[in-house]
Amino acid sequence: MTKKYGTCLYEIKVKGFIFSLFLFPIMLLSGFLLHPCLLEMKTLSTAQDLADRFHNNPCYHIGHFIVMLSVPLIIIVMFGILNMLKNSGYRWGFWGGIAGICGAFILAVDKGALCLVLSAFDTLPEQTFQNFIPYLQVIVNKDVL
Repeated sequence: MTKKYGTCLYEIKVKGFIFSLFLFPIMLLSGFLLHPCLLEMKTLSTAQDLADRFHNNPCYHIGHFIVMLSVPLIIIVMFGILNMLKNSGYRWGFWGGIAGICGAFILAVDKGALCLVLSAFDTLPEQTFQNFIPYLQVIVNKDVL
């Protein structure tokens, strides 16, 4: 952190860092605990498995939404740690911080996609959703363009 003690901006940075450092692990934990079948550790193999996991399951969507909302807090923590680095640990810490920020961005994109896409599919009428299930196989297979 910039060491201009007593300034309003410095106080906001410090309190924001502390708040983020405290809150983001709680958000990640709650997001993961809301995930259905967490202890089962079963990988998805069919589109029906995916549909069974998220269809009519608001906890699934809320959990992904909470994890997505934790990403800005993770980035704030990474920048706070980067600002505290000194001397010989600066170079390694800098690259570790950059990797952490990139990882948080990737997490946001992944969870954002799960929140938006699967939540949108879940709002379809039941008959339309049942007809749509075979097309979810692309998500399960992780097919790319």
